[in-house]
Amino acid sequence: MTSSAEEVHHGAPQHPDFKPKRTIVFPVDSSDHSKNTIIWALENLLTDQDQAILMNVRSGVLSIFNVNMGYPYAPTVYPEETVHRVEDAEKAASHELLLNYSKMLVAKKIHTKAIALRGEARSELVTTINSLKPSLVVLGSRGLSNIATSLLGSVSNYLLHNCECPVLILPAKK
Repeated sequence: MTSSAEEVHHGAPQHPDFKPKRTIVFPVDSSDHSKNTIIWALENLLTDQDQAILMNVRSGVLSIFNVNMGYPYAPTVYPEETVHRVEDAEKAASHELLLNYSKMLVAKKIHTKAIALRGEARSELVTTINSLKPSLVVLGSRGLSNIATSLLGSVSNYLLHNCECPVLILPAKK
């Protein structure tokens, strides 16, 4: 599977002479944890001198041939039209999500850029974040148990150990 990044700019146009004091990356999804992270950052962290970069990763796992683990363990073949329809729907949902978060930030006069990515979330985020060299990454924790984290893997833990910049992980609200 190849990855792809599409920069999606939303909100007020950037002033050509704007130089942010800090660039802060926010990996987001449709969870309440992401929304709470943005709200927290608006209340406690961001100023109009910062640039916020929103990132969303869609999985892109559906392809024409998918391995089906059911009997008889044969690959499932999806029509190409179905694959494109699903991919287009996921892309639209990702862009809509980024647009909604961008509106929250722009309403508070925060310079905002949004980047939609496709692929495996942890590796795509680390690669893109490290290439941007931000001041900080801020994301919310899903609050999984240690067992669930071991089984599912933790995006926040992966970013904490693999990003080349500070990473702030906000605990899940209880």
